[in-house]
Amino acid sequence: MYAPSDLPLHEADSPTGPFNIYGMTKLIGEQLVALESRGRPDARFVVGRLFNLYGPRETNPHILPEVFGQLRANPGTPLRLGNLAPTRDLVPVADAARAVVATLDAAPPGVTTVNVATGVAVSMREVLDLIGEVRGEPLRVETDPAKVRPVERAHLRADVGKLREMNGWVPHADLRRGLAELLAAG
Repeated sequence: MYAPSDLPLHEADSPTGPFNIYGMTKLIGEQLVALESRGRPDARFVVGRLFNLYGPRETNPHILPEVFGQLRANPGTPLRLGNLAPTRDLVPVADAARAVVATLDAAPPGVTTVNVATGVAVSMREVLDLIGEVRGEPLRVETDPAKVRPVERAHLRADVGKLREMNGWVPHADLRRGLAELLAAG
């Protein structure tokens, strides 16, 4: 829902600029929370701007479920994927849940908006290389033109300073460990 930027995205300083319906619904949801907060000045509202969540049993049509689905369905064949150059701030869902709960406990009355992320961006190529290392064999990948998005953000990384300042946020999981857990979950 942020406007494209090569810089880390900050809740207060980075402009919003959704380019699809998904991002627009997130922005409208934030506006609805702000509207509700005006009538309840003593209540606490937290808006978590969740970056790219991942974890076992993920069903959203993102790249990691696609990769693991293809590995299960067609072992030994090349993965058919879209663009691997974009970088993303990948957050284990358990870390995101912990961040949201901690923020609810620390938020003052009113609306508090925080990025829920790790503050680190990696390319999808790097992610595939890590999966190959964890599996003990490199992944073969072919570009599937049907999976190349016509509109793609080149870079997406959060500034998590506000979250860290509010509640000492430090993600527990590292990407290698998270990918190993996804592989083990089958």
